[in-house]
Amino acid sequence: MNRRRISRIAAIALAAAFAVPVVGASGGAQADSSYLYVNNASGAGCSDQGTGTEAQPFCTVSAAAAAVQPGQTVLVSAGNYAAFDITRSGTAAAPITFEGAAGALPEIGDGTTAHGILVQGAQHIVVSGFTATGQSDSIAVTDDSANVTLERNRPTRAPIVVSDSTGVVVTTNALSVSAPGGTLSVSESPGTVVTGNTFTGWCSPGVVFDGSSPGAVVENNILDTAQTDPHGNEIACAAGSPDTALTVPTGSTSGTKVAYNFIGNVSGGAAYQWAGKSYSTVAAFAAASGQGSHDILGNTDTLSGFQNAATPAVDSADANAPGELSTDLSGQPRVDVRSVPNTGTGPGYYDRGAYERQTFDAYQPLTPVRVLDTRNATGVSTTTPVAPGGSATITLGTGTVPAVADSVVLNVTVTGGSTAGTLKVTSADPDDVQGSPTPISAVTLTNLTWSKNETISDLVTVPVVSYPNDQLTPNTPITFTNTGKGTVHVVADLQGYYAATAPDGYTTVGPTRILDTRNAIGVTGKKPLGYQSVLSLPVAGEHGVPANARAVVLNVTVTQPTGNGYLTVYPDGQARPGVSSINFSTGQTLPNLVVAPIGADGKVDFYNHSGSAHVIADLEGYFSAQGSSTFDAWGPARILNTTAAGSKALASGASITVTLNNLYGLAGGNPTASVLSLTVLDPTGTGYLNVYPYGTTAPLVSNINWTKGESVTNLVLVPTKSGKIVITNHSTGTVNLYGDLLGEFFND
Repeated sequence: MNRRRISRIAAIALAAAFAVPVVGASGGAQADSSYLYVNNASGAGCSDQGTGTEAQPFCTVSAAAAAVQPGQTVLVSAGNYAAFDITRSGTAAAPITFEGAAGALPEIGDGTTAHGILVQGAQHIVVSGFTATGQSDSIAVTDDSANVTLERNRPTRAPIVVSDSTGVVVTTNALSVSAPGGTLSVSESPGTVVTGNTFTGWCSPGVVFDGSSPGAVVENNILDTAQTDPHGNEIACAAGSPDTALTVPTGSTSGTKVAYNFIGNVSGGAAYQWAGKSYSTVAAFAAASGQGSHDILGNTDTLSGFQNAATPAVDSADANAPGELSTDLSGQPRVDVRSVPNTGTGPGYYDRGAYERQTFDAYQPLTPVRVLDTRNATGVSTTTPVAPGGSATITLGTGTVPAVADSVVLNVTVTGGSTAGTLKVTSADPDDVQGSPTPISAVTLTNLTWSKNETISDLVTVPVVSYPNDQLTPNTPITFTNTGKGTVHVVADLQGYYAATAPDGYTTVGPTRILDTRNAIGVTGKKPLGYQSVLSLPVAGEHGVPANARAVVLNVTVTQPTGNGYLTVYPDGQARPGVSSINFSTGQTLPNLVVAPIGADGKVDFYNHSGSAHVIADLEGYFSAQGSSTFDAWGPARILNTTAAGSKALASGASITVTLNNLYGLAGGNPTASVLSLTVLDPTGTGYLNVYPYGTTAPLVSNINWTKGESVTNLVLVPTKSGKIVITNHSTGTVNLYGDLLGEFFND
C-alpha cells in the first residue's frame, strides 16, 4: 500500500539490496539518559566535548565509546564515521549497545585502518545495524572479549573475525567478500554461535573455525562460495579454489552443532570440511560427523538480495536456534509464505539466512467496534456533521489496531445527508497508484453514495500506513472526505485489519447463494426476518467452507423491509455488538459486503433491528489459517469509468470485461481475487449487477441492487481468472459505472 505499490515484493528486494535495517524499540530518537547520540551531519550541532545528548550529539563514535556506561545505547545516525574501538564493558543485566538508528546503516571506516569496528577485551556488548570495513576485517571481536553479539550488520570488503573470545553470537548479518581466512573467521573462541547469516565467499572459504573453538552452533545460515558472471548468475570457481563453505577442525568439533543451513553447491568446492576431511554431500557429512541435520545443498541465489519463494530457505529454519532473531536484517517480521509448506521448528515458517521472504497481508478479524460517529463525537471532538468538501479524521491507536497493520476494514455508514452526496475514505497521507505522495483531493475514489436523508452503509478497506520521506509510519490516520454538496454524519465500525503477521489467508469459493429467506435457502420457511429477531446460519463445514475457518465474506442484501432499520451480522454465541452491517429504509433493496467472524459452533447470526425484511447472503470466500491468498492494497486506482470520453453506459443485459492483471505495470502476477469499490450511476431501470470471474458462467447472485434513478456503491470481493473479471447488467435499463480498485489477493 502507499509507496509500497511498487509492490511489496519489489520493495523488499530494494530494501534488501541496500540492507537498510529498521530497528525495533530502541531504533528511534530517545530523550533519556540511557542513550548517547552520534550525528555528524551538517547542522546537527555535534561536539565530542559534550555529553552526547540528542540536542548536542557526539561527532564521532569513538567519543561515545569512551563515555558509554553499562545499560546505555550509543545511537548512531546515518553518515560516514571513522573506525572505532569498543573497550568498555556492560553487564549481563545492563549490556552496552552500539546501534545504527532506524533506517540509517551508518558506514564505519574507510578501509585505511586495520579494523572497522573492534571489540577488544570487552564483555556484554551488542553491535547492531552498521556497515563497516577495514584492511584486515570489517568487525573484529578479540582479546578475551565475552558475551558479544553482532547482529543485523552488513560489513563490506573485509571479513568478520572472532578470536580469543567466548560466547560470541553472530546473527542475522549479510556479507559478501573474498577473504583467504573465510568470510567469517573464528579462532580460539569457544561457544561461538553463528545463526541466520547470509555469507557469500566468492571462491574463498565461507565460515572457518580454527584452533580450539568447541561448543559452537552453526544454524540457519546461507553459505555460498560461488562467483558470479557479468549477468549476476552464479558460476563455478576455478579448480583448486579454496571454496569450502564450512570448515570445522578437530579442535573445534567437540560439542559443536551444525544444522538447518542452506549451502550453495554451484562453486564446485566441498560443502564441509570436518576434522580435516572434506564432504560434498549432506549424507556423507552426517554419516561421518552426526551433524548436518536438515542442511540443504543447492543453488542459493543469494545475490538477488531476497529470498525467492521457491528456494528451500523459505519457511524451513529452526526458530529455536540460539541467537535467532524475531525479525530479519532489514527489521522485517518473520512471516508465513502460505504457498510454501512449513518445515521449520516452532511456528515452522522462519527463513534461513539474513533475509525473511515477505508476503502480502493476511487478515485478522475483530469483534466489530465503533471508532467514529460524528453524531456523538466518537473518534472526533465535535457533533457537527461533515461539511461539503470537509472531512473527519481518526487515528486507530495500537490498543485498537497494532502497528503491524497495513490496512483496516471498516463498515462505514452515512446518515442525515442534507443533499445527495458521495464519500471517499483514504489514508490521511495517501499515495497515488505509482507510489508518489498525493493530496487527498487528487485521489479519485467513491466509497459511498447516498440520497438526501438516506442512511446507507458500505464496507471499506483503507491503508493505515504511509511512507513520508520513504520511512514507514504506522497507524497513519484515516480521513473521511465528504465530496458531496451538503452536510452529512459519518459512522465507522472497525471489522478487522490486514497485516503480514496476521493469521488468516483468503480462499475464494462461489460466489454461491447460501441464504434467501424468500426462497427457503438456508432456512426452513419462506418468511422475512422479523422485528428484533435473530437468524443463525451454519457456514463452517458447509458450502466448501472448512470447519476451522475464522471468517466468511458474504454479500448480504436486504429486500422488502417494512420499516427503516439496520441489520447486524456477527458470530453466533457471542454478544451482539452495538454496530450495524446494513442500514436500510422502508421498501429498499440494498446490498453490503460483510466480513463476518464465525462463532465457535460454525455459525453467523443475522439480527434485524426494525420491522421485518427478507435477507439474502451470497458466499464469496473465507479466511482461515490454511488460506493461501494474501492481500496487497492499492492506491486506490480508478480502473472503470463508463462516463469517460469514448465510453458508454452498460446496456440492459450487457456485460463488460475488466482486466486487472499487471495494471500500470505494477504488482505482477495473476491475482486470485480483487477488491473493488463499484458504483452504479443514474440507472434508467431497476435491477442488479453481478461480478464474476472471466471465462465462467454468470452465477445466480447479486453484488449491487438498485431502483430506477438510484445511484449506489458497494464493495466487491470477486475471484479473478486470467487477470480479468466480468460485470453484467441485470436490469431493465442502462447504467454507468465507476470501478475503483482497492487491492488484490495473490498466492505469494
